[in-house]
Amino acid sequence: MGTARQFQVVFKFYCLCLVIIVKAKEQNKMRDLFYLNLVKGLAIARLYTDFPAVLSNSYQLKTQGIDTQSGTTYTLLPDDNGMVVVFTNSSAVTLTVPSGLNVGFSCSVVQYGAGQVTISAGSGATLRLRSGSNKTGGQYAVVSLLSVIANEYIVTGDTTT
Repeated sequence: MGTARQFQVVFKFYCLCLVIIVKAKEQNKMRDLFYLNLVKGLAIARLYTDFPAVLSNSYQLKTQGIDTQSGTTYTLLPDDNGMVVVFTNSSAVTLTVPSGLNVGFSCSVVQYGAGQVTISAGSGATLRLRSGSNKTGGQYAVVSLLSVIANEYIVTGDTTT
């Protein structure tokens, strides 16, 4: 299981210049990861060499990232982190979000078939729903899941009740 990382964003103004610095806590020490310097409408960015390594343990994007599911039930797996999970069934689908996925877990869910996808929390997991909606909004709806706290998953996107 990955360790939770503490991030800090610092905004600094120098004359007519805004500098945004992103820091991460590693080994009990805050380290600069990235800064964005906004000067006269131009953005100048500097990526620190350890930035990809710091994020790679928590947030993953995968180039081969499509996971097509044709059944009516599916439980997310740790390997679904960074993936787009596409549901093609014409009947209703239940997607279970289990406890134990790493903090930083994220995936997108696509209702490609006619079957509406209902997102449910497995034992020990909690879904955070802004509007109380845990179902995809219809065919071609896209929903995102993101864990920022252990065993809690924010559900956002094209949802309905």
